[in-house]
Amino acid sequence: TELFQEPYRRISLSLSLKDFVSHSTPQFNMVSAEQMAAVKANIAAVRGGDVSKTAGDFFIYFFTKFPAHQNRFPAYKGQAIGSLASVGSWKTHTTNVVAATLTLVEKAGDAGTLAAAAKQTIADHVSRGGVNAQEYADVLSALVSFLVENLSVDKAAWEAATGATAAALKAAF
Repeated sequence: TELFQEPYRRISLSLSLKDFVSHSTPQFNMVSAEQMAAVKANIAAVRGGDVSKTAGDFFIYFFTKFPAHQNRFPAYKGQAIGSLASVGSWKTHTTNVVAATLTLVEKAGDAGTLAAAAKQTIADHVSRGGVNAQEYADVLSALVSFLVENLSVDKAAWEAATGATAAALKAAF
């Protein structure tokens, strides 16, 4: 019994709460409350404005920054950047994608909620041919750059929130 108790005691003393939590809860470079407050305030400002215009402008920015991704969307494949706004599904599609992305990023302050939302996001895209971790990371990276350049958001807060979001998406694969 002593042989069993001694190693057990050493093991239990060497495990910290952080070690325990990291094995039971997903960890994605957690975002501070202050950073999440800044991100949520920025998201509220986007939602309070012309979301459809912002979403369309973002997609133009995204396809300019990552031109290969334009071909992942059948309706946009082969279209000139300047003509994309005339595609019938443009306004609805871009608005829905940006709204969903902002909703996902809003969850970055809660690892469990973010993990569940990331899994659901991936599942939702399977029927559309799937989206890989790098494609999600590219959308998030472009979103930060776009928001910093166009809306003067808190870059560090957005990098933290989108970094956690990208990590959650990658972990969900």
